[in-house]
Amino acid sequence: MAPTTRKATRPVTVAFSAAVLCLAAITIAFARSPESTGPAASTGPATASPFPPPIPVPRPDPADLEGVGAVTTIGPTQVKSGPSQYTATLSTLRRGVVLPVTGFRGPYLSVFTPCEAWGWVHVANVDLHRRASNKSKAVEGATIVLDPGHGGQLSGAKGPGGLTEMEANFDITKRLAHRLTGARIFLTRTGNYTAGLEFRSKIANRLGADLLVSIHNNAAPDGPSERPGTETYYQFASPQSKRLAGLLYEELFAGLRPIKIAWMADRDAGAKYRTNVAGDDFYGLLRRTDVPAVIVEAMYISNAPEEQLLRTADARELIARDLAEGIGRYLTSDDPGSGFVKPLHRNEGSSGQLPSKCVEPV
Repeated sequence: MAPTTRKATRPVTVAFSAAVLCLAAITIAFARSPESTGPAASTGPATASPFPPPIPVPRPDPADLEGVGAVTTIGPTQVKSGPSQYTATLSTLRRGVVLPVTGFRGPYLSVFTPCEAWGWVHVANVDLHRRASNKSKAVEGATIVLDPGHGGQLSGAKGPGGLTEMEANFDITKRLAHRLTGARIFLTRTGNYTAGLEFRSKIANRLGADLLVSIHNNAAPDGPSERPGTETYYQFASPQSKRLAGLLYEELFAGLRPIKIAWMADRDAGAKYRTNVAGDDFYGLLRRTDVPAVIVEAMYISNAPEEQLLRTADARELIARDLAEGIGRYLTSDDPGSGFVKPLHRNEGSSGQLPSKCVEPV
């Protein structure tokens, strides 16, 4: 009886095992099926992906980015080390910073920051400004770059009463911008922050601007004068820059001349150039700018009576008014300007350097 029992039970065991395996296979297939709507059995805690989830990135039409010369940040904007969200963040710039553009890749634009670092910004975080297609013969429609001298870590000259040049320069520049109705106006700095000379020049160059005017107030005159010591500096090899300097000097000098105060001046005050030992423009801004550019030294902030005048809204408005008149004449006429002088030889000095640890406008 024992052998008969063993032979009877073996096939049953094999059949039962096969049935279990078949059922298991069906269960696994059901669990993996994409049509399955039932909950899958938990096999333990889920493992997090080592990569962050991708952020949807709008893909602009390349035609929309061709010809973009500059951008303005419209909110806190990350400057990335490469054209990708996964590259390192170099800085996060504040709203309203104008940046020259040198190219693009996908939705990212290659930019140059105020502290003169190369980086990339996403097109969704900036307003786009196209390069000018032709030169303007009117203020309306002209592309004009206004440069408030100094700023941030580079405060410029300081008056005996404590007024800083960067403060006066910026206020005059804003007043001038409001007077140039209809023009495309770009400020090289839109707040009190540091901006390198190459950065300032690149904004004008990349936009193909009609002109750049850099607004300053002077220090260290040669001595007292019976008339304003206004100076304008032009690019040595540019006839158009020279004409612009002559017109700005003519208008500004005529506006300041009636004011009766104890003026200070250099012996060679007027519209002039200044070259370095190599025969190039001494001032880095003029040397690096490809469009007609002029540096204006309106008054001597280092002279107490002139500093007091610069503290008033009337004086700042007068300077802005006269510079606007000069720019308008430059664009709409062939007037040559006046006040040109042969400059005296001046010892070499600093023409502007970024601090070793430049602080971006964050």
